[in-house]
Amino acid sequence: MDKLPDQPITTVVAIKGKLRFPHGYCSGAGEGDTFSDHPLRRNLDGEPELEGKSIAGALYHHLRQNYPGRQPIIDLLFGRDDKSLSSPLQVEHLRPTNAAPGEPGNLRDGVNLRRDRDSARSGRKYDYETSVRGLEMVLRLRLELRRDCPHRDELLQLLATLLRDLEAGRCRFGGRTGVGFGQVSVNELQARQIDLPAQFPAYLLSPDPAADTAGEFSPFPGEDITLLKPETETLTAALSCRITAAHPLLIQDGGRTEAPVVKTPDNKNETETDAWPVTLREVCGNQVEVITGPGTRGLLRTRCEKILRSLRKEACDPGASACEETIKQEIKTLAANDPDYQDKRKRIINAHSCPTCRIFGNRYRRGRVTCSDTVVDGSSRKLLFSVPLNRFTGGPGNLFNRLPLLKGDFTLKIEARNLGGEETTLLLLALRDLADNESIPLRFGGGRRHGYGRVSTKTVAINDENAALTELLTEENRKQEWENFLE
Repeated sequence: MDKLPDQPITTVVAIKGKLRFPHGYCSGAGEGDTFSDHPLRRNLDGEPELEGKSIAGALYHHLRQNYPGRQPIIDLLFGRDDKSLSSPLQVEHLRPTNAAPGEPGNLRDGVNLRRDRDSARSGRKYDYETSVRGLEMVLRLRLELRRDCPHRDELLQLLATLLRDLEAGRCRFGGRTGVGFGQVSVNELQARQIDLPAQFPAYLLSPDPAADTAGEFSPFPGEDITLLKPETETLTAALSCRITAAHPLLIQDGGRTEAPVVKTPDNKNETETDAWPVTLREVCGNQVEVITGPGTRGLLRTRCEKILRSLRKEACDPGASACEETIKQEIKTLAANDPDYQDKRKRIINAHSCPTCRIFGNRYRRGRVTCSDTVVDGSSRKLLFSVPLNRFTGGPGNLFNRLPLLKGDFTLKIEARNLGGEETTLLLLALRDLADNESIPLRFGGGRRHGYGRVSTKTVAINDENAALTELLTEENRKQEWENFLE
């Protein structure tokens, strides 16, 4: 597409909105420190900060992912990588408005799992810092269009569509978005269109053109702009679950928070807890117990792989990461100066990714399923004691305790984008094992071999409509797609 004309600026669109990160965000500083392997990026005042170029990159990726047919206009709005075209969109850095400088974030534990043994790999534990839940920042954008711009209407249409998606909470900022971080909600969104040079004096004198309390500028978008419809399909699932005393649940904190001191069951003494649930700090200072997004995503991936192996179908070898290794070797055979290098690389990645990698991603491709942290409401905990046995002598070992959840309600929210028919069916089969208590149920957290982690499902909603997963799986079209996949 042609370069935008080098003419005087005639239209400015000023945008301002308050962003809220309900699950926090993750944006690394690029190096580790004594606090974390992956600390949060901060400015010189010690405040969490999201760079303008990081925000622009996230918005660009959102548009490219959901409106691929508009790629030429997207390049005009954000510029090109080869610097042959600069962007008319300016994005300011984001700083928090409701957090004190130097306030620590939430330290999250990660571990590389051996999915064939359902256990952690030796020496593969790490941690990373995320912002506190509920952090708020002010978003400021400014679009400057020049006179005789041949694609003016398309650029304004794309920007208006982007604002709608921001208000709907469809955009995510920062890293680790596949496990729920970076999701935003937008409040008090203000957008104004300033026509120059007629409104230039008022524009110069206005302290905040986006707010425009004097009403001198036109609201944006106007009624004459038709918003775009997403070109990709999204499946959302919400499962309302309940924790019961018959099956305690413990997603264990990695020891990064101080161990709780609780009273023993006889209420006569106090003891320090050996294993306690993950809690996260909100911006108001409260601690909330959560079902972690990374844990839920890993649980679903493991179950999908188990289903495929039971059917003797292709799935990653958890011990060797077969897909990643094959892709790595195939890419080495490509010539870096090949003009079709990127296209050939994409074809190799698609051809050598198993169904679970196509759904959940790997080192070479982004996953298409997102699972967010979910707060446990009405939780109740109890200290339980256990004694391990010495398998050689048969005698007791050292006494230890756990502090699991015995009661609580939570709603799992899972979002899948642009899955194929057989991929959607595979994901629904894994979710069915969570909703169906009579099958081989999915269990959360640790102690699964000892009865921990099983939950009861009260309701299931697919795309905001109550549904029975068994009925969805027996639909004729889906049944036929799955049978074709199994052949």
